Amino acid sequence: MGSRMEKKVTIVIPNYNGKRFLDDCLSSLERQTSKDFETLVIDNASQDDSVSYIREHYPWVKIAVMRHNLGFSGGVNVGIGMCTTPYVLLLNNDTRSFPKMVEELIKTMESADDIFSVSCKMIQFHDHEKMIFTLVLAGHFSEVWVSQLVTIVSRLKFFQLVQVLLCTEENCLQR
Repeated sequence: MGSRMEKKVTIVIPNYNGKRFLDDCLSSLERQTSKDFETLVIDNASQDDSVSYIREHYPWVKIAVMRHNLGFSGGVNVGIGMCTTPYVLLLNNDTRSFPKMVEELIKTMESADDIFSVSCKMIQFHDHEKMIFTLVLAGHFSEVWVSQLVTIVSRLKFFQLVQVLLCTEENCLQR
């Protein structure tokens, strides 16, 4: 009897009362061109029947049920700790993935030995013409300069600015 082939990627999805998002998210993973992944939902003590819904409609999804809500980062940390695959992909439960996402991420990671991390391009759910991004500024900047930059970037037609991170050697503050 042959052994089960190990997957390359574990997709970790934290969930808290996100049943209404799960069809879009999980059905888009079913349509991936690469099947070299497993899916792990970390359920943060949902009260909306998310767990039973996943078990009934997506039996291929592994589920870890938390006794209380650990929050996004707590859930993600539990999920990462459970992974045995070489790569981990963190995915929000309110996302829909394009069919080649896993395939392209694996291909990119394995294209050179010095690649540590890759990321997907995030686009608006209801307007695929707009990308979503976080602006990270490293160094010391005046509030006026940052405010002017945010105003300019926010007016760009193809981008939606979701947050600005001001990073210095001492800290990283979310704005």
